Amino acid sequence: MFEKPSPPPGYVFDSKDYLTIFRNNQLHNLENSYKISFDLKNPPMIIRYTILSHNITDTKWFEPTDFQKNFDMAIVIRPDEFASFEMKIFNQSGLYDKQGWGRLYGIPLFTRETVIRYPGMYQIEYFGQRVNVSTEVLVKKEGNLKS
Repeated sequence: MFEKPSPPPGYVFDSKDYLTIFRNNQLHNLENSYKISFDLKNPPMIIRYTILSHNITDTKWFEPTDFQKNFDMAIVIRPDEFASFEMKIFNQSGLYDKQGWGRLYGIPLFTRETVIRYPGMYQIEYFGQRVNVSTEVLVKKEGNLKS
């Protein structure tokens, strides 16, 4: 088990076999959510997204605790507590999957990736606030698009 560790999470796909059907880099607020739909005939569909949050800079002052009575200061840069993003994927049966960033989903600092492995009609909804989201949706060229 230790001599041959498992591969890291994430998927590696040959870019020659896939076509980007949607790409967007957009600043989200509560007024500009959007949806895309696609009839997936030859799975998989790969959805990648990266989040950049609006950051807040806080300056914290500390009372003197040493004998010199010097005030101390720390600068803290953190994501906005109201920044969030959510992606919902629907199929014919209803909600297929949902993922996000902030609030209930945590604050991952890397590109997220979702893979849909079953054929069918899918609708993907994106919405959020105070975040900039870079999104890409890929599908196999063969079997999904007419020549």
